Amino acid sequence: MRSVIAVLLAVLDICLAGQSPAFFVTGQPADLMLSGYGFNRTGGALRFNHPGGIAVVSGQLVLADRNNNRVLIWSGLPSTGDEPPAIVLGQGSFDTNAPGTRLDELNWPTAVATDGARLYVADTYNDRILVWRSVPTFHKQPADFAITRASGVVWPWGIWTDGRRLMTSTTVGGRVLLWHRIPDDDRPPDVTMRAPAFGTPRTIESDGTRLLVSDHNARTTNGPGTFFWRTFPVGETQPHDFFMSTAPDGRAQPPGGSPSVGEHIHDAELLADGRLLALFNRTLCVWSRFPESTGDACAVTIGSSRPGETGIDIDAGDNSGLAVANGRLFVSVNNGNRVLVWNRVPTDASTPPAFAIGSPDVRTNTLVTDGIITNGIPQTDGERLYVSSDYDRTLHVWRSRPVADRQQADVVYQLPFGPWASTRVGAGLALAGQSTVMVWRSPPDGQPADLRYERAIGPVALDDLRGVAFDGTYFYLASQSRGRVWAWRGLPSADAAPAAELVVDLPGRMSSDGRYLAAVVGSPGGGVRMFDVARITSGDPAPVSVGQGLRMNLPQGVTLAGGGLFIPDTNGNRVLAWRDAFDAYHGRPPDAVLGAPDLNPQPPRIGQSTLFWPGTVAYDGQHLWVGEFKFSNRIVRFVRP
Repeated sequence: MRSVIAVLLAVLDICLAGQSPAFFVTGQPADLMLSGYGFNRTGGALRFNHPGGIAVVSGQLVLADRNNNRVLIWSGLPSTGDEPPAIVLGQGSFDTNAPGTRLDELNWPTAVATDGARLYVADTYNDRILVWRSVPTFHKQPADFAITRASGVVWPWGIWTDGRRLMTSTTVGGRVLLWHRIPDDDRPPDVTMRAPAFGTPRTIESDGTRLLVSDHNARTTNGPGTFFWRTFPVGETQPHDFFMSTAPDGRAQPPGGSPSVGEHIHDAELLADGRLLALFNRTLCVWSRFPESTGDACAVTIGSSRPGETGIDIDAGDNSGLAVANGRLFVSVNNGNRVLVWNRVPTDASTPPAFAIGSPDVRTNTLVTDGIITNGIPQTDGERLYVSSDYDRTLHVWRSRPVADRQQADVVYQLPFGPWASTRVGAGLALAGQSTVMVWRSPPDGQPADLRYERAIGPVALDDLRGVAFDGTYFYLASQSRGRVWAWRGLPSADAAPAAELVVDLPGRMSSDGRYLAAVVGSPGGGVRMFDVARITSGDPAPVSVGQGLRMNLPQGVTLAGGGLFIPDTNGNRVLAWRDAFDAYHGRPPDAVLGAPDLNPQPPRIGQSTLFWPGTVAYDGQHLWVGEFKFSNRIVRFVRP
């Protein structure tokens, strides 16, 4: 009783002083980080975080350690997995990973290339190519110059050079830039390739005569694939000779095959004997010669076709790379978080790597052992913390609120599907994704889910589920492809019809506090709609667009909790926070912005006061957990003052 009286008196004192309880403050720092090693911390010289491009310059191995904002240089070619690098670029030591914009700093380096003397680095989120005229010899050595946005470089991804020419892909704008003579300063390219079929071009490989350019969003199929030229293009619009979309096993996909199972080449290398090595998501393909058509199959395919299959584990993904030197093959696998090393280029599918760099063996993924979560989606009841992942197909459970950086979960579920969204259900939890919903009525702690909905609930077919919410009265599900949000009264039985069906433009994640329902929508640029729950079943829900004029860019989440509204503006790299959701519903500006010093959108940057693609948030009235998406894996916590 005394504690209740004390709280009431404290609130009264605040009100009498004409103040309100403190809310979050714009620009305030986070206080704790999970799914990582801590703010401005790495795990050391050999603890990578999604390694990217790899090359050999003057006999020295060079690796872009992408999410650690650094480039590592060995004194030679490592002969064992525990041989550390000698030099780090972008950082003053092997223990830090802060981004920056100076010539001695990096922000998300994806690719490296060399002509045998010079070193080129795609400093992707700084929109530039950094150039060292000779191999760097000390930590944080600044580049000699940069080729920048002023010369057309925007979000560079791939680099190629033969010592005479230089090429880079600029993913934003869908172009490939070509300098016929190696530039020695920041100058525009001689040729800008603007192929109509380019979407977001990435990898570039050539022997000076033939060329391939991979593309994650090729307009040919509206999916991934690789463009091939049998002769080196001489003009801006020279058409490609053929386009290859490849199946997950690395074999050529026949024309008309579904682009949904397509891949593009993450990196490639043409050998002096004519062989072409190409790295796909889970396979390394060896062609005996440069392909002549879409139907040319690999002579050798190394790796398992799909997750869970036996075979050599190649878990590559975006920015993965390969390099051949002194007959040895080095393969950087981004999602596998290590460099695989063969002492010779494999000639059959059964030859395993000799060792791995950045991992204790060729199979261990240190992202898993260190508790790094991809696409983490937090939920909390104020004490327990849950983080689900569609990419990892996992649910991490902390039985009590984490108190330290790097603290790993007490329980980890391996799920049979990829949950895209989550919500609290009383004391329990619900996960939804694809065509599946799983519900725990009590806190998940290793026990199986109590309910599982698969493919349908009553007359509603479940597919492409992107949102789930529960407010004690209604249970909501959203299908993005169907453009529908359904509301059932309470947790539905298997044959229950919904109480309401809302037509919503490409709905995504949702949240409801019983007063409002908020949903991410996929209209151009994305946005958030709010519904008055009292009108959900009226046939006239009259949704309101939130944050008009705030320049939101593809927000992926929204949370109603503690009376407030929180929107992680993913590509704006900020979280917009309203103390009272009523104000957001009525068009008022947010009360605080996290991840930014002001209301303006920001570039992506890992830091204690900055964010990199925030995708989801969870709030318990005091602590705000932010899960970053795709190209960053952090779970960071902000505490209300």
